[in-house]
Amino acid sequence: MVEQLDNKNEVLFKTWTVPEQENVKTIIIQQPAETHMELNASTDKTAISSFGLSVVIALILAGLATWYAYWCAKKSFRLTKMSFDTVVAQIKASEISALDLNTKLFEQQKFLQDNELIFSYKVSELDKLRTLISEYLTCLISFNTEITLKLDILDNFQRIEKAAKFNLRIANYHQLIELFLDCQNNDEHMRIRNHLKDVLKALWAIREVIDKDTYTIKLKISSFAMELQYVKDILNEYLASEIRKIKGE
Repeated sequence: MVEQLDNKNEVLFKTWTVPEQENVKTIIIQQPAETHMELNASTDKTAISSFGLSVVIALILAGLATWYAYWCAKKSFRLTKMSFDTVVAQIKASEISALDLNTKLFEQQKFLQDNELIFSYKVSELDKLRTLISEYLTCLISFNTEITLKLDILDNFQRIEKAAKFNLRIANYHQLIELFLDCQNNDEHMRIRNHLKDVLKALWAIREVIDKDTYTIKLKISSFAMELQYVKDILNEYLASEIRKIKGE
């Protein structure tokens, strides 16, 4: 009985007894100082390399940024210069156009003024010639009328005196008219001047026979009257032609 109890106590004791733990050893591995320094050196090199690479990249980026800024500035300057050149060219073109326009206007105005002066001069000269021709023809008609109507009542001395007086007046008119018809290359001028000479010859022919018989004198007067009518027609025709020219017809 006692043995059984001892056996039970022994079992219970074994049940509540903590099993014996195995001995655990902690091993601390201490790196050598050399290895630690190499690691630090490697870390420093990596940091320096990273910094150097960052600097290189930064320099490259800065260079690219500088180049891009320079390119943009150059492009902008070129565009600005092109715009400026375009504006300058437009201003020059406008100045040239304005100068040409002013020159043309000046030339046109000068042309109109010259034409106006020429027109005024021609009108003035034509008026003078018309007045002169009118006086000349009046003188010729007066001479023809007086000689014809008073031939029978005038003595030889009076006939010679009248013929001489009209002769001088008519010769003076011829000289004045020829001053207006002085163009040697103008056929119309030359034709009129020749007929004026024919009138003067017919007048002198009357004077040469003024002391002759009435019949002879009347024959010369008749020839003079024909020349008078002819020169009257060509002078009036010439005046009308010049008026048409001035009017531009």
